[in-house]
This record gives sequence, C-alpha cells and structure tokens, in this order.
Amino acid sequence: MDFVSWGLKWLRFLSHLDFQRCSIPPGNSIMASDKSKTKAQLITELEEMRQQRSVEKATERVREAVLAMRRDEDLLQVAVTMYREMRRLGVEIPAVSFQLIDEESQRWWWCLVIENPLKYGISATWPDLVEIDEELFSLPYREAPSFLSSDFLDRWRAGQVWTYEETEQEFRQRVEFLGLDPTLAYRHGRMVTTVPFAHGTVRFREWTYFEEHVAIFQVLTQALSLGYLRFLDFHRVEEKNQALEEANQQIQENTRRKSDFLARMSHDLRTPMNAIIGYTRLLLRKAQDKLDERQLRNLENIDPSAHNLLKLINEILDLSRVEAGRIDVHPQPVDLQQLAVECAAAIEPLIQAEVQLIQDIEAVPSLHTDGEILRKVLMNLLSNAVKFTDAGSITVSVKPVEDQVAISISDTGMGIPSEDLPDIFEEFRQVERQGSTEKEGTGLGLAIARKSVELLGGTISAESEVGKGTKFTLKIKDYPSE
Repeated sequence: MDFVSWGLKWLRFLSHLDFQRCSIPPGNSIMASDKSKTKAQLITELEEMRQQRSVEKATERVREAVLAMRRDEDLLQVAVTMYREMRRLGVEIPAVSFQLIDEESQRWWWCLVIENPLKYGISATWPDLVEIDEELFSLPYREAPSFLSSDFLDRWRAGQVWTYEETEQEFRQRVEFLGLDPTLAYRHGRMVTTVPFAHGTVRFREWTYFEEHVAIFQVLTQALSLGYLRFLDFHRVEEKNQALEEANQQIQENTRRKSDFLARMSHDLRTPMNAIIGYTRLLLRKAQDKLDERQLRNLENIDPSAHNLLKLINEILDLSRVEAGRIDVHPQPVDLQQLAVECAAAIEPLIQAEVQLIQDIEAVPSLHTDGEILRKVLMNLLSNAVKFTDAGSITVSVKPVEDQVAISISDTGMGIPSEDLPDIFEEFRQVERQGSTEKEGTGLGLAIARKSVELLGGTISAESEVGKGTKFTLKIKDYPSE
C-alpha cells in the first residue's frame, strides 16, 4: 500500500470519530469543526494527489505502448492500452478509436477497440471484429473507405478538441456503415469527443459529457503525440535501412551478373588471342627471309602486345571468376618452402643487375591448401617487386607463426604513400609511386591477390614507407575441411 492510500484511510478514520463522545469540551466545538473541515480538505487534496499519480502512471503506460510500436498496425495495441487505462482511472468509456491522417491526400486509417458485446448477450454482427479477450473486441488497423471533410481537417489542424451529440440519423448511419447490432451501438453512447494529436485524432464515446474525462483523455493523448513522433523517426530509419538493404542486394546481384558476364566474355576473348599469338610466332619462324626489316619489326611488335592483352584478359577473368564464385579450391598437401623457392627462381631472370634476391626461408610444415592459387598470388607480388625496385634487394621470407605460415615479399623500392596504402587492394586502383610513371596493367593484380588469399581462408597485408620499400605478408593456414 502506497503512502497516499494509507493517508486517505487514516484521515477517513479520523473524520468519522465522534468528538463529543470523546469528551471534547464544549468550548472547543468550533475548534473541532475547524479541524474536521481541515481534514476534509486534506482528504480532497490526497484524493487529487492519488488521481494525479494514477494519471501519470497511465500516461507512462500509454507512452511505453507507443514506443513499442514497430509498424502502423501496432497502433491497435496503443488503443487497447488507452481503453484499459481510462477504465482503470474510473472512466467507463465503451470504445476508443484512432484515426491517422494523411493531410495531403485527405485519406485516413483507423482502428477501433470496443467492449465485448458478448458481455451483454449481444452477438457481434460486424464480420471484421476480432475478439481480443473476454473484455474487448477490436477492429484491426485499416484504411477508411471515405475522405475526411474539410471541417474535420480544419479542426484537427487547429488542435481543437470538440464534442458533439450524435443525432438519430448519424446513429443509424453508423449502425449501417459498421454493420453493428443496434443495441450494441446504442450502448456506446452518443456524446462523441475527438482529441487531436500531431498525426491524427483519438475519439471516445460516453452517454454524458464530463469535462474531467476529456481532460484525462487529453493528457493521455499528449503522451501519444510525443511517443508517435519517436515511432515515426524509428519507422523512417527502418524504411531507410530496408531500402539500403534492398539496394545492397540489388548491387550484389548486379555485381554477380557482371562478374559472370566478364568471366564468359574473358574466356571467349582468350581463345582468339591465343590464336593470334600462335600464328604470329608461326609467321616469324616461316617468314624471316621473305619480309623486309620494317615488316619484320611490325610483326615482332604483335607478339608482346598480344601477350600484354592476354595478361589483362586473364586478370579480368581471374577476378570475375573469384567474384562469381566460379573458382574451385583444390586443397592438397603443399610444401611452402619449395613453392617459395620455385617462385623466386622463376622471377630471378627478370630482376635488374643492381638488385639482389634474398631468400629467408625457414623450415615450416606442409599445409593443406591450393598450391596453384597460392603460386599465382606469390608471382603477382614478386612481379610488382621487380617492377618497382631499381636497386637494393627483394626478399622472399617464409616463417612459422603459431598455427599459420607467414610468407613475405619485401623490396627496397620506392614505396607507397601512406594515404594510398589502405586502397591498394581495391579493384582498378593503381597507385602512382613517386619517381615512377609506370601505369601498365588494370589495377586488378592486388585485388585478385586479396580475394584469392581470402578464398583460401588466409589474410594479406601491406606495409610501406616512401623511399624505403614495401612489404606484403600472407598468412596461410590449413584450408578448412568440409
């Protein structure tokens, strides 16, 4: 029992005492009367305090119901809460309805909560009424079949609370429109009070107009206004998130289709390019003594150009196949020491005379992975090191790191600016290194390397300093078995 309730009971007890029988001197009768009056005032004040606290609690419960909304249809639960809170506060209203208004189109959506007609032995003839429990029936949230009148909209815009008595004709129209049992509709009362809030109105019915009831209803509706604004903010965020999710799915689907197309196109292009390269080499062998110097030089230029084009096609093909999920991993035991040695040997003839190739390869266990995919990644990194290192060294390092193996390719070349380093694994991103105008390629090599390493379940990282060089590190572990 709270303090207010206890205080009321105690004061009621005191007010019923017979002070004369308690031997109060006659000269103190006025004092007794004054005291009795003071106690009555205190009782009234305590009653008002209790009512105020009850209204505050009811307001909080309405606010919580609004904040729990996740869609407009949840407004029905708010209507149920308001109905029950009004009843708890002693206001015996038979029904509560909500109207959400779209001012621009003058359309409106609504829901209704009414007392269960079965309590009075009345069958609910309205087919859309849903029984909530023994106390309540409801009409779920829906769009109304009519437009709002200009008079209604003017009152709503002005924030006007209005009450009117329903006429006999309006009563019959309501019964006909809603399909209600006339006896039930009659019990609802004809004094209709409409209280506006920011995005619509709340309406309740009584047989007799009580200003106190309207005041309580206004307080609850204010909580609805504030809470509904929060709901709209949440709803807008949800809609934006949904739109972003749909857009993201569409982008992923478009990317998949693009990659699928590029994979097919690149494959189809590679076949004629191989034919061009093959026939060019055949001509060079057969026509050495039949062509003049200029013709022979032009023919010789075809071969490297065709190889460069084939390399670009292969890069596009590799990337699109990875993105489209068309690369199969074939894990098998791989000797990473041997693989690193073979890659270093393959790249050594391309290194400039001023550059030293260093192999820092420690003993590491064989891993269960795809050696061919890993070989392509290492060759790509080594090719970049050769391309951008004019002096100093290129180091191939293999070391064990916990349950993984770290393979590093480092050089003493010109390095990569720190602001460009986070983007080097992005597709079609070519970093212009200081002191170099090298722009050959598609900017796909490192993107393919990253996707390939991730496909194997590993990671790749880069660190660099301008003028000192660059280091790429792969961390590879056993490919997870299915």
